[in-house]
Amino acid sequence: MPDLGSFTSGSSVVGELAGSGRFSAASLQAYIGAGTLTGTVTGTVTGAINQPLSGEFFVQNGATVARIADRLFVGPAVLNDGRYPNVSKDWLQEFFASPVGGSTVGPMVGTTMSVLAIDGMFGFTSGSRTSDNPTPASDNTIGIASFVINDDTTSNSNAYAYYAEGRRLAGVNGSLTIGMEVDVSNQGSLAAPTPYAQLPGSTFAHQIGSGCGLALPGTANTSAAINIRANPTSFMTGIVFGATSIAGTDGVTGAGDAIAFAKGHTLTWYASDGNQTSRIQGNVNNHVLSTNLEFTDGGMLVQNEAGGILIAVPPVANSVNYVVLGGAPTAGTPGIVAGGSDPNIDIKLHAKGTGCPDVLAPITSSATAGAATALPATPSAYFTIKINGAVCKIPYYNS
Repeated sequence: MPDLGSFTSGSSVVGELAGSGRFSAASLQAYIGAGTLTGTVTGTVTGAINQPLSGEFFVQNGATVARIADRLFVGPAVLNDGRYPNVSKDWLQEFFASPVGGSTVGPMVGTTMSVLAIDGMFGFTSGSRTSDNPTPASDNTIGIASFVINDDTTSNSNAYAYYAEGRRLAGVNGSLTIGMEVDVSNQGSLAAPTPYAQLPGSTFAHQIGSGCGLALPGTANTSAAINIRANPTSFMTGIVFGATSIAGTDGVTGAGDAIAFAKGHTLTWYASDGNQTSRIQGNVNNHVLSTNLEFTDGGMLVQNEAGGILIAVPPVANSVNYVVLGGAPTAGTPGIVAGGSDPNIDIKLHAKGTGCPDVLAPITSSATAGAATALPATPSAYFTIKINGAVCKIPYYNS
């Protein structure tokens, strides 16, 4: 097959459309037959270029592999001239070069394959199904895969296996702008995994793994599963759970696990110097001995595993006075202390019904029957308390 050279508007090939440099797919196929088209085609091929499905995947089995070198532009991306600096731009490149786009270069300059949607819907669709997998026991079925290798040891270039942007422009109201949505559907039986087991049949909308499933020499722990940062604007909220997003509750009644931790996992806070300041941790081994914290309209409740209340702290409107529970070092004395803005604050010890305060303390006596020393006529001082609101004085004597 001879080299056809460059097709231009002056070319003379059967099938050319009125000297326009456009050739139908049928005329080109008739011209080159089963040979190989070489050279540069500067005209436009009209009609469809179809390759019959062989049903095979590997070349040795009869599959046809189409190869397009350098770069490929699809859809409205063909309006991009592929130059640097870019002169003729597609609509995405024009957006990034505009004041609201914020980039004088734009992503198209560094793109090997660019696909832009024609109808404003799906720019690119990829799919796979397990029934087509010849070795499902050893190979996973993946709809789309992206890999990045950070192997430049001389620069500080970041590496992203996947990057997505969603931009809402001024004046756009009544619709959502989402950087990435990941959904999953379950039409089988329910599988409820725990932090200790991924059960067969589990359905995860998003699974984040560390280590790429490879035990390679020199492999270390990775830094974080999710890293939320300002870039440069901030999020109003880090994570939002929809009212009906968790099974067991509709956001009004019931309860469900929004986050599940294993024993020893913590919620941890840090100071600006990078040092840990506070944390909440669960370390219970026996679930029967567990304690739970619940916030209700009746206040904060500390409960046992069955939901029985151990401690209740009711809400108080406009509270300024409070109770301070204080620990103590060795040889010190822990305390229950009144605190607040008032200069003088009582502390109530209120029994219920016919109950009364019960103070447990060691009781010792050195008295001999019939030989007790009479108390002094005057006590050393008085201990003032209130009983049912009335002030009472209890005398005490120094030993």
